[in-house]
Amino acid sequence: MVKILVVDDDRRDVEYIRSILEEKHYNVSVARNGHFAIKFLEKNAGNLPDLIIMDVLMPGMDGFQAASYIKGNVNYNHIPIVM
Repeated sequence: MVKILVVDDDRRDVEYIRSILEEKHYNVSVARNGHFAIKFLEKNAGNLPDLIIMDVLMPGMDGFQAASYIKGNVNYNHIPIVM
C-alpha cells in the first residue's frame, strides 16, 4: 500500500485531503507542521512514506524549511515532496 504523509496546519484541509486519499486506498499519516513531519520521519525510519504532500505556510517550521531539511538528509531525500 502506498504511504503518504500530509503536512498541514489547517485541520479542514487535512481532513479533506485525507478523505480523498483514503477513498483511493492510500495509507495516510498526518503532521501539523514541518517540525512534526521531521519527527515523524525519524520515528518511522523503517517505514517511510512514499510521498509527502506539504503546505508551505505553517507555524513553527514552514514547508520550505522542512523540504530543505528533508532533501538535505540522505535518509529522506529520495521521498518526493509535493507542495
